Amino acid sequence: MNLAADDLIIGIFLVFTRVGTCLMLLPGFSTAQAPMQVRLFIAVAISLAVFPGVADRFDMAGVADDPTDILRRIAAEMVTGAAFALPIRFFVAALSFMGETVTQMIGLNAIPGVPMEEGQGAPALSALFNAAAVTLFFVLGLHANAILAVALTFEVVALGEFPVLADMVIRLRDGLSDAFLTVLRLAAPFVIFTISVNMLSGVINKLTPQIPVYFILTPFLIAGGLAMLYWIGDDMVALFMTALTAIVGL
Repeated sequence: MNLAADDLIIGIFLVFTRVGTCLMLLPGFSTAQAPMQVRLFIAVAISLAVFPGVADRFDMAGVADDPTDILRRIAAEMVTGAAFALPIRFFVAALSFMGETVTQMIGLNAIPGVPMEEGQGAPALSALFNAAAVTLFFVLGLHANAILAVALTFEVVALGEFPVLADMVIRLRDGLSDAFLTVLRLAAPFVIFTISVNMLSGVINKLTPQIPVYFILTPFLIAGGLAMLYWIGDDMVALFMTALTAIVGL
């Protein structure tokens, strides 16, 4: 397809808008530790690689002549990119929530960790789970699947067009539900363990109110939580990555 220079630039920019929006939400690509220039160059490279396969299927002639239409198309690309990447982001956010919850349950909430995906501080277990998930996201090649899936979204939603609202809402709802149901299942052993210890603490405190049961049982709570983390921590990460692969996989 022969396009004018203005139309060609607008077309590439529209593809870049969708790709860039996705990368701003995908694990690893959106981390604060990655230099901004690197993320920009990755988005530009992917956009230039995707555009030749997209330009022949959509009529971009005359797009640059209508500024209002350009703004509408840019907004549509941002919405489409976000609709694709947000379910994956929900999983990362749910993993952080699980790490914070487990940390508080086993009494380690005062120990700070180095954040991997967020700019603010995070508890130690939350940072550990996030670091493991982001590392495996790249080691297992899920980043390549995600990039390929972004390219394939142009076959589902035309360039410059808004996605079907009902389909988008269903995808976001299912992604949010699956994310938090997954981490709830993964954190269930710690929930049961903490409830059991607290119930035992309440019974002992009722029988012997003169003994500071809370301070006596806290070391056992921490030790038991760390022992459980040692036994099932790798399985938790493996099951989480299996669920994430189902979302990202093609």
